[in-house]
Formats: sequence, C-alpha cells, structure tokens
Amino acid sequence: TLFRSALISPACAYVNVIVSVNGTEQDGVLLLENPKGDGLVNLAKCKHTVASIFSLKDTHVAVYSGKTELIDNTDLRTLDGNVLYITSGSTPSVHKNSDNILCQYVNLQLLNSEPQECVKGTVGMLLLENPVCQNRLNYNGLVYESAKVFGLRSRRIKLYHDEAQVQEITNETSMETLHMKTIYVKILSTTAEC
Repeated sequence: TLFRSALISPACAYVNVIVSVNGTEQDGVLLLENPKGDGLVNLAKCKHTVASIFSLKDTHVAVYSGKTELIDNTDLRTLDGNVLYITSGSTPSVHKNSDNILCQYVNLQLLNSEPQECVKGTVGMLLLENPVCQNRLNYNGLVYESAKVFGLRSRRIKLYHDEAQVQEITNETSMETLHMKTIYVKILSTTAEC
C-alpha cells in the first residue's frame, strides 16, 4: 500500500541563506527555532551555525537582509521565510527572492511523551539536506536527528507516516518520499517502564 499525506508548510521559523565566501556561492537553510518555540537563534548563533553548515572555519562573515547588515539585537524571527545573505566581503549585489524553503524537509510530531533535556516543544522540523543537495540524511540519521530535536538522544524511538502508527518508516523508506510530510515520533518503552 502506498501511503499518501498532504504536503505541508515548514513547522518552524526559518530563513533561506545564500552564502557567498571566497568566490563561491552556496544556498541552504537556517532554522530559527527547533522544536517550535524552542532553541531560538540570535545573530551570534546564526553566524556560528552557518559557519558549521557551510564549513567556514576562521572566516569572519556579515549577515544581510537585502542590503541591510544585521546587528546583534536583530530579532531573526521577524525574518521568517526571508533570504539572508552571508558574505565575507562587501554588501551583496545580487538579490534572490524565494517563496519556498530551499532545502527538502520534514515536520516532526512527538506522540506519546514529553520532550526531555529542557526542550519544551512537541512539534519540530528536520532538513533532509543542507546546504542544498548536500549532506542528505539517511534513515539512521533521520532517527538520530528526530530524537535529538526533542531531547531524546538516550531513548529508542520509531518513526511513522501516520499518527495512528500504522505505516512505520524503516530503512527501506526512500528519504525523497518524505519531503514536505509530517513524521510522527513514538518513544519505545524501556524494560523498566513496562
């Protein structure tokens, strides 16, 4: 049986990023929160995360929204869905608009538990790739990162296509078929909890 679900919008605030450093340009996405309402990103964390995603070690970068350089107290959530330009040089001259998130993604819904490790949200999001067409998640990465979003790194989980937990996502599942879908995350009981 082929499982079908409605295509959905990103569950978390995000910005598309265009990184132009050392004569090369790469596109990607920065989540501004994850899970929804948690892990809010400020400008310093934005720069650190972008440096990690795009391998910009020891490179000083500036962040722009349009031609305006962002300052430390900028509330990045106000830029949800917009494009940020990350440069190591002058103000970017080429401006792209994007109505859609640039990377493939899935939304996550935690089913049978509360999140842990000081995380509060039960709705999250994972990028299936970042930068665009790079660092694609496989099944094991999907499981690990899904648990991590909700602070469940020490717990065993299962992933499902549906809230009723009928259609399990397995290592046979093509990651490409998950784009723009919701994945339901179920924590498995430990022996001590039975």
